[in-house]
Amino acid sequence: MDWQTRKELKQNFETLMKEYWKLADPEEKGYSAPAFVKELDELCRASDSYALADSRVERYAESSEQDSRTVQELDDDLLQAKFDYYSAFVSFVKKFSSESSRVHSAMGSKTSELKKKTSAENGKKGGRPRKKID
Repeated sequence: MDWQTRKELKQNFETLMKEYWKLADPEEKGYSAPAFVKELDELCRASDSYALADSRVERYAESSEQDSRTVQELDDDLLQAKFDYYSAFVSFVKKFSSESSRVHSAMGSKTSELKKKTSAENGKKGGRPRKKID
């Protein structure tokens, strides 16, 4: 990477980090980060920890001298990282799914001109048409 590309990347990274903290830090300028932002950040961090723990186990397994105590510690760290990752994943999906459902539900309850017109036409005909069962 040449110096110009490196300089541009560093500047872009600084701008990106400001945007990141604006989204992730609820204290930042009165902005309250949505739950899924916090959960996604936690998920990403847990994923990084899991990948790092797995990498340490693999590297140690390739070494010529292995201590059973160290192997056990690395395996324990990997197990904890796996648990943290999958817990964060499940939490993120559950929260995002329920949040998404709530948003879509609220969007469906909004009144538009088309909805008003259709509702009025149905009212003149005696209400919402019944579903036809074949």
